[in-house]
Amino acid sequence: MADSLNKLWLKGQAEEDIYFAERDRELIAALRKKRARNESADAGHREGKDATSAASTPATDSKKGSENDSGNGT
Repeated sequence: MADSLNKLWLKGQAEEDIYFAERDRELIAALRKKRARNESADAGHREGKDATSAASTPATDSKKGSENDSGNGT
């Protein structure tokens, strides 16, 4: 009797493991698809932004340097 119950319990555990493994695979596939979509969108966004950000970077850096190098700490 105990052996039969143990087999039923193991069968239930196996079915549960299979269910959650399939669910995990589906979720991982969805995340990978979303990440690929976001990366391709970010790459296109970065290409258009690079020309303007490169020109403005030195001016921004010099302002930060003058603020940080005030010397009097106020």
